[in-house]
Amino acid sequence: MVTASSFTAIFFSSAFVACSAEVKAFFVRGAVVDDVSLLRKNLAALATGVIAIFVANPTDLVKVRLQADGKANTVKRSFSGALNAYATIIRHVTLTIMGSIGALWTGLGPNVARNVIFNAAELDSYD
Repeated sequence: MVTASSFTAIFFSSAFVACSAEVKAFFVRGAVVDDVSLLRKNLAALATGVIAIFVANPTDLVKVRLQADGKANTVKRSFSGALNAYATIIRHVTLTIMGSIGALWTGLGPNVARNVIFNAAELDSYD
């Protein structure tokens, strides 16, 4: 059984790894990594974090909804699992202007803020 946390880790890590080299190359512009300023490294890390969390935000939303559903004091749960939570959110939640599919990106702003800071610190320490 794949848990909602696993979905989040898989999607975020995949997006992060897939785009980090390309984004870094864009900001470095052919310079040797040692010659690149800390500002450019931070910008690359921030951009990579934004892209990765944009891809992974729906999985994070489902994880949070499932956690909240598990803590509810009701006998009947709203979701039977992660895949059911995706379908239910798409069908029933219309929290954004984009409609039901856009509801999967609810909470994107706070997620971006949290991840860009983390990614900047993490990627700077690797270079």
